[in-house]
Amino acid sequence: MKIIYVDMDDTVAECDSILVGKYNMSGYGDNITLACLTPPHTRIKKEVRNILRGYIAEPGFFFNLPVVDGCRQVLLDWHRMGHFIYFVTKPFYPSKTCFIEKLDWVDNYFPWLGRYRVIFLQEKNLLSGDVMIDDRYSFMLGFKGRRILFDLYHRRNGRDYKGVEIATTWEEVKRLVNL
Repeated sequence: MKIIYVDMDDTVAECDSILVGKYNMSGYGDNITLACLTPPHTRIKKEVRNILRGYIAEPGFFFNLPVVDGCRQVLLDWHRMGHFIYFVTKPFYPSKTCFIEKLDWVDNYFPWLGRYRVIFLQEKNLLSGDVMIDDRYSFMLGFKGRRILFDLYHRRNGRDYKGVEIATTWEEVKRLVNL
């Protein structure tokens, strides 16, 4: 059986598209795009970053995120095969409700895994396992197993990512992992 670590934000929970939509609907007059949120976040002004962080800190933000298409079935299939699946997520400390909302979100959308399979961790390189699926290349550095870069919003911008496999859908993730 394999140990599989799956990031939450923008890997199984659509986060950035919600932020962009909320900002653009707020009437600030300077619409942003998903490409603006590509690290290292140099494409948006500090004021905009602060507004987005404010949205993230609002109660209900994490709990109300939609599920990324296809992930539930793939993870359920792996779970039924007996693999150990853990959600690994960096906590957003300015949010007073981040921890409980992420746990409740998992209970809601992934009840077969449940909250006891959520790991809050700043440094994901500390983990040891077989596969890591994450939308941020930098978060996977140092992980010794297979690394799948989940590029939900196609934000790579031609950058070369060494030592990772790239998927843009959960069907591609399933094909790459091939359990």
